[in-house]
Amino acid sequence: MIKCNLAVLMAERKLSIQDVADNTGLSRTTISALVNENGKGIQFDTMDVLCELLKVSPGELFSYVLIKIDATIELKGENDEEVIFGDDEGNAVEIEKDYVILLTINIRCEDSLFTGNISGIIHASVNYINNTVDYTSNLVDSNLYSYLQKLPYTSREHITDAVEQDIFDFLMGLPTSGNNRAVSFSQKWDF
Repeated sequence: MIKCNLAVLMAERKLSIQDVADNTGLSRTTISALVNENGKGIQFDTMDVLCELLKVSPGELFSYVLIKIDATIELKGENDEEVIFGDDEGNAVEIEKDYVILLTINIRCEDSLFTGNISGIIHASVNYINNTVDYTSNLVDSNLYSYLQKLPYTSREHITDAVEQDIFDFLMGLPTSGNNRAVSFSQKWDF
């Protein structure tokens, strides 16, 4: 992950967000997004003016931190009823199933601030519609959601996209009926 070191550099120089705004002409919103690592990117002219003010190189303003993630997805329950919608001839065109999934994420990071092991419950609903799939989920466990929100925006987006895709793949491997069900799935990513 790309980590912005602006907050540390400002603290070392005893600069506030307002001080940086006054000396660079950048908006407080832009500076705050970089300090809090909420931004999706940075313009070269913004990076240039910050490097000039702080007397640092882009490599000092930003650093790369390797993140390794192991995730385990485990089926904990499902509704006993399938909701089946049919066409006028009685053919099933939509089948809806609800699942409860335990998601465990182990994050190892060179920056120990983001290293941890967290798990949470996800409720997922799957609609099988005319041989296509519509999938929605919501994160029930607020601790998992809060933990992921602490990660910088770009890392959080990469992780949640990867986890969502793997949950989708896991659920698609479950038959719509019968007892031949997978019970767990593991995946690893490096960012």
